[in-house]
Amino acid sequence: MSQFHEPVPARDLALVLGGGGAAGNAWEIGIIAGLADAGLDLTKAADQVIGTSAGATTAAQVRSGRSAADLFASVLSPPRPPAGGPPEGRPPSLPMAAVFERMRAIGAAATSAIELQRAMGAFGLESDAVLGPGAEQRRAIVAARLPHPHWPDRPMLVVTIDAHTGEVAAFDRGSGVDLVDAVTASTSLPGLTPTVSINGRRYIDGGVRSTDNADLAVGYANVVVLSPLGGRSTAPEDRVAGQFEGLRRSPDWGTDLPSQVEALRKHGSNVVVITPDADSLAAMGTNQLNPATRPPSARAGFAQGKAEVARLKWLRRRSGVRARCLSERAALVNRREILETGPQAGDRLVDLQVGEAVLLPGAIQLVGEVEDRPLAEGAQASLEPGRATGLESGDQGPERAQLVAGGSDPGRLRSSGFPG
Repeated sequence: MSQFHEPVPARDLALVLGGGGAAGNAWEIGIIAGLADAGLDLTKAADQVIGTSAGATTAAQVRSGRSAADLFASVLSPPRPPAGGPPEGRPPSLPMAAVFERMRAIGAAATSAIELQRAMGAFGLESDAVLGPGAEQRRAIVAARLPHPHWPDRPMLVVTIDAHTGEVAAFDRGSGVDLVDAVTASTSLPGLTPTVSINGRRYIDGGVRSTDNADLAVGYANVVVLSPLGGRSTAPEDRVAGQFEGLRRSPDWGTDLPSQVEALRKHGSNVVVITPDADSLAAMGTNQLNPATRPPSARAGFAQGKAEVARLKWLRRRSGVRARCLSERAALVNRREILETGPQAGDRLVDLQVGEAVLLPGAIQLVGEVEDRPLAEGAQASLEPGRATGLESGDQGPERAQLVAGGSDPGRLRSSGFPG
């Protein structure tokens, strides 16, 4: 009888969803739906989803079990009112211009990321004197945006900031925090919405630290970042009239997206960043908090997503392939990690993703859409969705790996190049 180890959670693909208001959330859903329509369904392919601010809402939607097409259709439909009916009156607010001026002053004065985060937390706590009475109304609005109020079974992180200390707090299913509270906190920008009370502490928008927090995906072989605010110039001469340029963050702090992408790549991750193209920027407009921007932003994102799939072809059709062992010893490999060893000949293992295979001392096989060829020790193998082909050398396909075998040890997949 075969003995199996407890499966290690896959760390192959992380999907990072950045903030960007109502327009940013709709654009992200559009991108994901467009990619799915073109053959790459990130709602199924991602091993981890990390959401910040509006991206936290997107994360909960993506992990809800609803299809990308269904999520896209919901953006184009009239919004669902909160439970119990529409709220009576508008929640209390501060003048928008005054809030943005305060943020500019905080950003200009901060000399470090943690100083910026603490100052914004203090601003949020101070603003609660006016905004606090609208906390329950705001929570109901956020809850109405989520397909359901429960944490998904699959991994997901919601990024927030502790308003008292300025420290990052990333909540997941094991944090003992209600999903609606976590998403409400991650979308609570100081001065615009009240802070959120969770287990005796107050939290603010995770976008205060970084609009994307892509560095939290460290350790994943592949990272796809959808950044509604990425790629925008904050230079005074490039600012669009009426559009807030965002908090100032020094590149020295390492919290801006280019710095985080560079750090991920130094740790070995393959990173692809998708930012709004010209049509998407036009659809999102100058006020991304305006709900009226949602349908055009989603449509523009859908069109962009269908075009972007070419950049992600190496991720297509990641699931649904199964493997069978052909000898007494084999290893199931997920890029750099050996997940299982010791199954008996003919045993069927867990579902494989692209870049995973059963490797044997002289052979490699995928069962599904199969092409089998024996590989000599040290030969190159090209791994594609549903097939494995032995090569002599010089393959320039989407992924390359080296089969290394010796003695009675199972073959191992060694990384020898991934798309840049």
